[in-house]
Amino acid sequence: MIARVRDGGPPDSHPSVAGGQLPSLGRRHERGEGGAGALEAVDLLVDGVESGDEQRAEVGVVRPSPTDWVPLGHPAYLCRQAELSLRRLRTERIDLLHLHRLDENFPVAEQVGALRRLQEEGKARHIGLSEATVAQLEEAEAVAPIAAVQNLYNLATRDHEAVVEHTAGRGIAFVPFFPVAMGGHAGPDGPVARAAREVGATPSQTALAWLLHRAPHILPIPGTSSAAHLLENLGALDVTLTEEQFAPRRGGGSGVGRVTQRRTTGGS
Repeated sequence: MIARVRDGGPPDSHPSVAGGQLPSLGRRHERGEGGAGALEAVDLLVDGVESGDEQRAEVGVVRPSPTDWVPLGHPAYLCRQAELSLRRLRTERIDLLHLHRLDENFPVAEQVGALRRLQEEGKARHIGLSEATVAQLEEAEAVAPIAAVQNLYNLATRDHEAVVEHTAGRGIAFVPFFPVAMGGHAGPDGPVARAAREVGATPSQTALAWLLHRAPHILPIPGTSSAAHLLENLGALDVTLTEEQFAPRRGGGSGVGRVTQRRTTGGS
């Protein structure tokens, strides 16, 4: 995933799908632990993910209950979580070590510094952040190179536009979670649905296409629990927006313009 930009929920709550790997928008992923794996279109929000020769892990949270995720950025705890992920993934290096949340009780420099030490020890190839602001990202970059930022972002929720622009200029992958627009904007009579009907695409495909058109460093991670939904998400790759069609959405206007769909050879 990161190679496209740089280099040149939770395991207890996700619906699971029995069986082997399934295709995704860019890679194939499955859960790094034994048993059934919860699928996402590009990545998984779990503590250990394995995909061919690429592996990803998240650190920095504790689970006081099945429904609670509490940030814990103590450097020693971050290192311990990383070591456990290395053991579960049966590897000596994690390709993307992701800080799931920054903990306000510890300086950003200390939290990222712990991941930097793991990187220097050869245990982490790249470092990522989640739900980070531009200020936090700049503070982190002063300690270590940041390869990816995973923030909430979609057509209807664009609080992190500044982070999108900052990461674009720095060669950092921007990974939006909950990438499919929610609320009235994505309702059956909303602008996304209307545009989708014009081209015979689904609203989810149209919303994902907007993200893919927004910037080349954006790598959305739509979740799914079925192969059929996964294939639907993949169809977003065949939906193309012109700049004129894209601009009203980017500016947050009510117009949606027209959407054109390009079919690839052999596509349905």
